[in-house]
Amino acid sequence: MVVVKLKFNRVQFTELINLHWEIIKKFVDNGRKRKHDLRAVVNAIFKLNRTGCQFGPPMRAQSG
Repeated sequence: MVVVKLKFNRVQFTELINLHWEIIKKFVDNGRKRKHDLRAVVNAIFKLNRTGCQFGPPMRAQSG
């Protein structure tokens, strides 16, 4: 039996480069006035997609 160990390298999230943003911008920008920067929103979505959403169990209300 041959056991192969693969080294797991986690790539750190980096923001979109200008070239990628110019391509994505065509799909998400419809010319409306925005309260938040679309590039920051897309970066946040990609970061959540890459890292996941870590959270603990919900807190229970204590009575009394």
